[in-house]
Amino acid sequence: MKHNRKTVAVIAAALLLVAVAVGVLELTNTTHIFHKAPNEPGVPGTINYRPPTQIEKNDSESHKNAPTDQNTTPDSSTPTTDKRAVVVNISTWTQKDGNIEVNGYATGVVEDGGTCTLTLTAESNGKQVSASRTAIANASNTSCGVNSIPVGSLFAGTWIATLTYSSPTSSGQSTSTTIEVK
Repeated sequence: MKHNRKTVAVIAAALLLVAVAVGVLELTNTTHIFHKAPNEPGVPGTINYRPPTQIEKNDSESHKNAPTDQNTTPDSSTPTTDKRAVVVNISTWTQKDGNIEVNGYATGVVEDGGTCTLTLTAESNGKQVSASRTAIANASNTSCGVNSIPVGSLFAGTWIATLTYSSPTSSGQSTSTTIEVK
């Protein structure tokens, strides 16, 4: 009998603790279990589904004719680009079948037809060798697939690999990865 009373007391204490916690959360408007959240403009967590007021319409119209902070005349010394910056990642690399193979992808874009370019730069003298291929859209990114450079066009030593992605709408470059050519 004592065991049952202890169990009941523990359960009652736990329920009381939960009730107090819910009550405090309700009183501080953290939760809205027992009452609706106020549907007032400016109250966080609410959406105003009412039509805009005349003041809101006038405010919106006034912004259309306001001067912008942006420079409207482009500086001819700096090239302008409308391309979106994307993050390019090198996922793997290997020396296989007489080739250096680098696999990678671009995040922040899902599109076919862009170009992925692998560039290997010799650490010793700066010699560069590049290879490009067409990218393919995946479900959540753009795949560069396997970019391959024949080992015959390289010499043994340390090379720095970078992978770039470019399309009419997006561009980006990976961080450098060190590759040892054997």
